[in-house]
Amino acid sequence: MEKEYSKKVSKIKKDFATIDTETVEIITPLEKEIIEKNNFSTMIINSYKEDLYRVKLNVHYLNDDNGMPFNKLKDYLKAKRDIMEKVQVIDYTNKRLDLCIDSMRKFEETKKLSNIIVGLLGIEFNEKEVIQTKNLYDLKTRSYIVKNRDIEVCIYDKRALEEDYPYNTRIELKMKRIPKKVSELEVIKAIEEKLKNSLNHFEELEDLYIKLICDRIDKAQKENKYSNFKAFVHYNDDLFLTKRIFDGVFFHVGLKDSKTWLKRYRQESSLGFESKESLTKQHKIISKAVITFRGNFKDWDRINKSRKK
Repeated sequence: MEKEYSKKVSKIKKDFATIDTETVEIITPLEKEIIEKNNFSTMIINSYKEDLYRVKLNVHYLNDDNGMPFNKLKDYLKAKRDIMEKVQVIDYTNKRLDLCIDSMRKFEETKKLSNIIVGLLGIEFNEKEVIQTKNLYDLKTRSYIVKNRDIEVCIYDKRALEEDYPYNTRIELKMKRIPKKVSELEVIKAIEEKLKNSLNHFEELEDLYIKLICDRIDKAQKENKYSNFKAFVHYNDDLFLTKRIFDGVFFHVGLKDSKTWLKRYRQESSLGFESKESLTKQHKIISKAVITFRGNFKDWDRINKSRKK
């Protein structure tokens, strides 16, 4: 089923959060063939045994708003409940939830910021290796990812994949092993806490990158890979995320007066840095999008009740 996005959404500038897909275990007396026949696109069966099914939910296919995802958790939960009732679900357990945040900021213009956000969340989730994927044709970076068996965090160029999509960049936070009896709301609350706590790792991330770059320089010197430090910076620009990282590496190679060096370098090439200030500003935008989707704290009891009806 192809989606047709509303033209009016292209004018929206605010970041937009929603649940993308879920994996759920359901108990239902219905036969597999009946479920598949009557729930095309909204429920995909991954596996089953007798009356226990593991399914992937695409709740947004029920939204009449020009193919756009639900923008409120309470509306999403109501649509999810309608699917469960249609399939005569006796009980269900959330197994995985993918939260996504769409942004109008262009991926190519904010790659270093994306790298930092993913890196900080990786440290928060005890997974420090950031995977950078590149397009095989133009070699442009298309995503930054950290993942393990429990979580996956990815920021990627959404517009490059779907030209008609109204947003440019997507953040995906995938909780792949949800504890038993944990609700959708509780998962989102946990994600909010992780986002908030990740800011505390900023200096640790900088230290990791200083070590990473210095190790790479030492190896390159042994292999005579670059003619000088300027050449190294040119080919590894994406690693110099902040000014502090640059200064740490600059000190390691034994050079002096980084201010003058940068001024001369920037006369020929570009080298920009992100800062804790720019990160904090973007984090507030992301967090606000998540809060807007899940609703006010005062509404939590009402939302939980709507889930159980």
